[in-house]
Amino acid sequence: MNARQEDGQPLRVHLQQASDNVIPDLDAAHRLETAPKLPPVTADLWARFYDLHSRRQFSENGPLAFAWTDVEAWQRIRGYVLSAWELDTVFILENVFFQVYMETKPK
Repeated sequence: MNARQEDGQPLRVHLQQASDNVIPDLDAAHRLETAPKLPPVTADLWARFYDLHSRRQFSENGPLAFAWTDVEAWQRIRGYVLSAWELDTVFILENVFFQVYMETKPK
């Protein structure tokens, strides 16, 4: 395990790096499995938020907030116009996303 490889690192280091990339974070998997489930009635709106969010733009400083033009283009392309309460909910979800992002981003 301590035999040096071509890059000068011991085999142990290479194996640890490989296992870090292959073995899942079991704690994260457990948290996901035990997290509260969204009520079925929210599934459509969550899917719409996720579709819009997955096309979010980023800058060198991180993710950018949705612009009205982003939402308008999404609605036109998808052929679905968000109602007022759906739009309010999308922006609430976006605020939660940014709160979590700020709490978890590397310093």
